[in-house]
Amino acid sequence: SHEINQPLAATRLNAQFAEMKLQSDPSDTVILKEIIKNILDDINRASNIVKNLSRLASNKRNYSSKVSLLESINEVIEISKSKLRASNIDLELNSATDYQIQINMSEWQQVLINLLNNAVEALDESSIERKKITISITRELDSIKISIQDNGHGIRDGQESKIFELLVSNKEAGSGIGLWLSKNIMNRFGGDIMAKNSPSGGACFTITVPAA
Repeated sequence: SHEINQPLAATRLNAQFAEMKLQSDPSDTVILKEIIKNILDDINRASNIVKNLSRLASNKRNYSSKVSLLESINEVIEISKSKLRASNIDLELNSATDYQIQINMSEWQQVLINLLNNAVEALDESSIERKKITISITRELDSIKISIQDNGHGIRDGQESKIFELLVSNKEAGSGIGLWLSKNIMNRFGGDIMAKNSPSGGACFTITVPAA
């Protein structure tokens, strides 16, 4: 329910926005078409989450394919653009080159969306003036590292590894499902997720995954 609630909440916001536009300016078909596309994308996201969770529950390895990191991350940034704008958060993507990984695309993007949403929620709770999220991609031997860092309040002391346990959350209103599920997904594809506080402030989540 925690995972499905995210695309459902986005669908609700888009539907309310569409309703408002129909009342104020029904002739603006360009924006209405964009809203409808966003709604359909979120419905597909929710559908994929249900399918992936069903496979996870039955312990079946999902179909995997070669995935472009930059393309997959940019798609997630596009999905999250309205949320970032509403929270007044700057996002920076750093990568010297594009890499490919062997993974299930929908599950991979589910992990990215979850980590990005966590960063946004952490910054929403922060009083810092210039809020920022930085996504960096590097290669180390046969592994690709993707770090997602915010400049919020960071992780509570002693919680860096515990937050990946089922039903343990760093947020007061958190369910303790998202990070556990994300780590489970990465482990099944030969990767992992680690978390730590950055010396400059905020939390940094690092995904390690084998290069394709």
